[in-house]
Amino acid sequence: MPAELAARFEILPSRVATRDALVGKCVLVNEGDQPAIVALAPLSSPSLCVQVEDEQGSPVLFPPPPVPGGSDETATLEPGQQISVEHRGFMPAWIPEGRYRARLRYVVSSQLRGRWSGEIHSVWAAFEIRER
Repeated sequence: MPAELAARFEILPSRVATRDALVGKCVLVNEGDQPAIVALAPLSSPSLCVQVEDEQGSPVLFPPPPVPGGSDETATLEPGQQISVEHRGFMPAWIPEGRYRARLRYVVSSQLRGRWSGEIHSVWAAFEIRER
């Protein structure tokens, strides 16, 4: 079986009084039996990898990601290995309090031989912002 990636996403804590207290943990796991070469740039910014919806299912828009640098970093995940990235305070300040859900969305389109290419999503993780 070729490299098979799985996406996981966790929000800690799930209820906060301030947006800065939220931590989104993005995890990619190689569940296949071959090494997977994964691009790290799509994990570098919440704007690129965190998908958020409000209670009504409307998308929450993020500011644009930073301008990419010249590097094209990758990581090789052996079977069973994982890589994780944390995004602290990932919700924009202008987002009102309320209930939301978020997931990891990892999208890579690569024509380079040996690199993982495709789109995967984690399950949704619920969280709430209550300022009172």
